[in-house]
Amino acid sequence: MKNNIQTIGIISDIHGNYVALEAVLEYMSRQHVDQLYFLGDYITDGPKPQRTLALLREAAQHFSAFFIRGNREQYMLDHAKYPEQVWNPGPAQGSLLYTYQRLTAQDLAWFRSMPICHSFEDMILCHGSPSKINELLNVDGTNSAADEVTLKWLHQIQKPLLICGHTHRQGISSRDGRTILGAGSIGLPHNHDSLSRAALLRQNRSGKWQTELLSIPYDVDAIVEAYHHSELMEMAPGWSHANCRFLATGHNYILRLIKRTCLLAAAQYPKTDFALPEIPTSLWLQAAEELDLFSN
Repeated sequence: MKNNIQTIGIISDIHGNYVALEAVLEYMSRQHVDQLYFLGDYITDGPKPQRTLALLREAAQHFSAFFIRGNREQYMLDHAKYPEQVWNPGPAQGSLLYTYQRLTAQDLAWFRSMPICHSFEDMILCHGSPSKINELLNVDGTNSAADEVTLKWLHQIQKPLLICGHTHRQGISSRDGRTILGAGSIGLPHNHDSLSRAALLRQNRSGKWQTELLSIPYDVDAIVEAYHHSELMEMAPGWSHANCRFLATGHNYILRLIKRTCLLAAAQYPKTDFALPEIPTSLWLQAAEELDLFSN
């Protein structure tokens, strides 16, 4: 890492929320960051994926930027490679299909060029973990199920700092002089409010990185309105309504929708082990009704 880099902005898990991305990029510009590191999950779930990708390409022209591939970009690449695995409109796959239909060959090539992990002189960047793009780490103390794997990486990493996304939570875990930084999500932050989350690294006089966890306001109503003026609500009913509630509250209504839908499926079909896309749409919509999601 070059010695003249003094401030780094960390952005992760945009999920097509271009309104939040614009606000965070403006904030980073005011902070005069020397570099921006993007940790993946740029698209899916939000409307107008091309607008999000255009902002990312513009950021790469104005900043020194580095991009990591997230699991959502990997979904798009896998679907392009295996088109026989059909995605259908509906709560489980409609958002993925909506996004895929709006991507270009150039977009997919860009995703393909992104590494899933990258090591600098004094830090490692990844989306989930250095070895698994969708592995969850316990960055804020709320996911005790991930404690073992988190401790494993704190023990294994050969750099003082591991920076990740994926959990949509913001936090720091440290042990024996090594730190895992969860940057949080700017697009669908799981922090019980409607503020976007990102992080800054500032280099102090001794050359060590000091972390600043950011909470950045943006126009939530504007992105929710964009949902309702897109085809996304019809292609992914229930799911997109849950995302709008997630945006407004910071509570993970997608997870609540999935859990309720699975409970309904288990009750109605006790001898059937459904994969999520196989659960009848009627049960997804019933779960969404029970969670009062259609009042968005």
